[in-house]
Amino acid sequence: MKDNFSNELIIASDQTSSLPTALYYSLVHTGDQKMRYLKILTEQFPNYIYFQRYVNDFYYIDKTPELKQRLISSDSVVFHAFNEKNFTIFKEKLAGLTDKDITHKEVFANKNGEILYKVYLKTKN
Repeated sequence: MKDNFSNELIIASDQTSSLPTALYYSLVHTGDQKMRYLKILTEQFPNYIYFQRYVNDFYYIDKTPELKQRLISSDSVVFHAFNEKNFTIFKEKLAGLTDKDITHKEVFANKNGEILYKVYLKTKN
């Protein structure tokens, strides 16, 4: 992903094979140091957004306003889905957050059921 989508915003969900996903998931165990570790994560992975599949939402996005604005302004993103159901929920949440029309194409799938989608966001007419 790093080589093929280095300039894209990458959004991933729980239980996908991704180092940032594992680290974001672990923030739940950081207690009162959560903002400190979130800052480190956003510095280390500036093109990454965490979509928490257990609450079906963009976790921590409100704590990173510049990343949220970048997402809202984007024409495309890459989504690393746990499965198709996860992607369907993600698309609904993305459309609601950005107020844009969503189209997509599958770019990769593995034997674990994970799927990479290139997601296009188009301003509504």
